[in-house]
Amino acid sequence: MEISKASRHVNEQQLSETADKIAHMAEKKNLKKPCKVALLGLAFKGVFATNDLRGSMSLKIYKQIESRAILAL
Repeated sequence: MEISKASRHVNEQQLSETADKIAHMAEKKNLKKPCKVALLGLAFKGVFATNDLRGSMSLKIYKQIESRAILAL
């Protein structure tokens, strides 16, 4: 059970780490604020093409990015 909890924690941290990295890159390049960010592949879930966003981690990353004042989606 400890491994499962640790795995869940690592996965949840990836959301904010991804958003932090994007924000850091925008600041480092001195981009005009708010800068635009494109998120591609939001519904990617495997081999077959789909537009189903249910359970997509991309939506959670979107919310993390949106919460940072320097970015506009």
